[in-house]
Amino acid sequence: MCAARKNSAQSANSFEAPANGEVKYKTETFDGYFFEPSPYTRVSKEEKNKNWEALYEFGISGIPRAEAAKLTNETLANPDNPDEYMIQLEVFHNLHCLNMIRKQLYPDEYPELWEYWENGTVNHFTLQAKHIDHCIDQLRQSLMCNSDVTPVVFGHNFFGRGIYPKLIATHTCRDFYAISDWAKAREVENYNATGQFHDVHR
Repeated sequence: MCAARKNSAQSANSFEAPANGEVKYKTETFDGYFFEPSPYTRVSKEEKNKNWEALYEFGISGIPRAEAAKLTNETLANPDNPDEYMIQLEVFHNLHCLNMIRKQLYPDEYPELWEYWENGTVNHFTLQAKHIDHCIDQLRQSLMCNSDVTPVVFGHNFFGRGIYPKLIATHTCRDFYAISDWAKAREVENYNATGQFHDVHR
């Protein structure tokens, strides 16, 4: 379910989200990256890790009490700054999840993410496995919540084997980098998840 539980007649973005004012739109044509290498997939492990982490590593943001009071869901103050309340924009959580799933698909590059039973089969009951299951369903819910209605058109297959959906489509997108700039300017640095948390605020 989407976080905002509003009347269906209301806009999905009508609730008070601190970054709403930074949302800008632009037209982008997606790259298919079927035969061409993507900087997020078919480069060295070190380069892939760097590229992915650069998309979300600043993702925990601090907002003032007045903005926290307008949130639909409660949040906590920064353990190191009781006047700063912590949020993470969903896009950065989703990118983290997609990166985790990506790594899980390459056990040769990330063997530390896999655990096995004595008979050699994969142990799907580890904390890491639960993390991946969470990420899969997180992305399912986010995709359904946002329900991109961009038309994907059809064309002749590259190999002449029939008519298939094209891999490239033109979308109206939120400007990811404008939203990233907002988050970077409010980054909670040296975040410590085990710190002493202050009061909850909505």
